[in-house]
Amino acid sequence: MASHRILVVEDEEDIHELLLFTMRRDQHRVTGAKSGEEAVALLGRETFDLIILDIMLPQQDGFEVLAFLNTVAPASGTPVILLSAMANTQTIIKGLSNGAVDYITKPFSVGELSARVKLHLQLKAANDELRESEKKLRSSLAAKEKFFRIIAHDLRGPISALHGYARLLTTRKEDWPREKQEQCLHTLEETSANVSALLENLLQWAQSQTGNLTMQPEALDLPTLCLEAAAPLGGALDGKNIRLRQEIPPRTTVYADRQAIATVLRNLLANAIKYTHPGGSITVAAREIESRQEITVTDSGVGIAAGDLDKLFRIDAHHSTPGTGNEKGTGLGLILCREFVEKNLGEITARSTPGKGSSFIFTLPRARPADTFGEILPPEGETGRSLRHLQTTSQDRAPLLPA
Repeated sequence: MASHRILVVEDEEDIHELLLFTMRRDQHRVTGAKSGEEAVALLGRETFDLIILDIMLPQQDGFEVLAFLNTVAPASGTPVILLSAMANTQTIIKGLSNGAVDYITKPFSVGELSARVKLHLQLKAANDELRESEKKLRSSLAAKEKFFRIIAHDLRGPISALHGYARLLTTRKEDWPREKQEQCLHTLEETSANVSALLENLLQWAQSQTGNLTMQPEALDLPTLCLEAAAPLGGALDGKNIRLRQEIPPRTTVYADRQAIATVLRNLLANAIKYTHPGGSITVAAREIESRQEITVTDSGVGIAAGDLDKLFRIDAHHSTPGTGNEKGTGLGLILCREFVEKNLGEITARSTPGKGSSFIFTLPRARPADTFGEILPPEGETGRSLRHLQTTSQDRAPLLPA
């Protein structure tokens, strides 16, 4: 039986001692008070799981103690069992109407008292659990409602821009010089890519929230995965002349879901590109820490104010600023990163210095637990794959350099 804190308020010495003995026998932690004034003093500074309260008390009676309980927030949900020789209906109704959950008349059965204490402690535990679940549900719903308002707002802008540029091209293309048409097409391509990335993130996040997205962890070659995640971002790197370096030893492995971690890397890299000035640099590095791999994506960008760091991964705290090329964003990518890293038994944090850049650090298991799945061996051979924007130039490190 779990131990609970119980306050016994009884002025008759024999009954007081009997109640203390009974509660201790039932393995509860019990405190005694012999007056209403003493009980009020205790309740003002301590909390209890249940109170056994006599009505006829010196100084302040049981009804006055009940009234005090109703004014003290931490004690307002504490169940009170009234114990009294007064057995008339009017007194019982008054006690129950003022917040007591039960009423036992003297003389009483010790066995009955123990049973009622057990019952009300169980009911309190169930009610506490329901209240906590309701609190979490309300908080979650409020956060998600706010989040979807942000998404709707940030989708409306680029979609309206797509429609506007498409209409201009349709109605005025004959009047525009070729250079202006190409500029308009470039804007259309960039805007549609941003919308596509946002929708992809949104769909993946929605799947993770509904429980329809299951992780399928496997041994992954981290350098190869980084190459694959960076490949679609070549145009953005070229557009801002950003140098991307990979400093991950060959044959470095992690044990995680391929699609989820590719999404994490792609979002962190896209975020770094967004906030890095033209001509800057981004580095992806990894190091072993005991049984985990720590992966860091560092940029030389604008940085983040210290007060905003704790908002980055929270759905209830919108934080999104335009990139160095006035790129738009919703912050959804970082929220999705946290979801996917945690689903793969890792953690993600951020460090930043305004004006100098930011680092996003996440951890993953290096291998699946040997006691459950057996030892994971690094994949045979190393990738010889080379992308246009990413080149391997060292045996110990694999820098990624724009062509």
